[in-house]
Amino acid sequence: MSDWTTQAKCLAYIQDGYENANWINTYVLAPAYNTAYDKWSIGQDHVAISYMLNYLYWCMDLINELLKEHDTDIDKYALPYFLEEYTGIDMDKILDAMWDSDKLRWFHFINYIDSMRAGIWNVEIYETHLADWYRHFSI
Repeated sequence: MSDWTTQAKCLAYIQDGYENANWINTYVLAPAYNTAYDKWSIGQDHVAISYMLNYLYWCMDLINELLKEHDTDIDKYALPYFLEEYTGIDMDKILDAMWDSDKLRWFHFINYIDSMRAGIWNVEIYETHLADWYRHFSI
C-alpha cells in the first residue's frame, strides 16, 4: 500500500513511477530489443526468443510503474487519485467549465476532438455530423 496521505507524497510516488519506467525503457528494454534483433538476424532464433520474452516481461513491469495501483481496497491509480484528491478536478468540473466557457474555447475543443476522430476513423468529418453540438454552443 502506498503512502499518499499528502499531495507531495502522492506526487513523489507518481514521479518515482515515471523515473522507474524511464530506467526500464533505457537500460532494459532497448538493450533487450536490440540484442534480440541482432541474435535473430544472425540465425540464433532461440537466444532471440529468450531476449524477446525478457523484453515482454519488462514491458509489463514498465506498465506497472506507469499505472501504479494505490491498493486493492479502493482500486485507485496514482494520477487519477492525485487529480481527484489534491486538485479537485473531476469530469463534472471539466464539463461545467466547458459549458460556461467562451465560443473560441468551444471551437478549439470541438476541432481538437474532430481531428482526433477523423484520424481514428480515417474519414473526413463534416459539419452536419455535429449539427446538434454546434446548435447548442451557438446560442
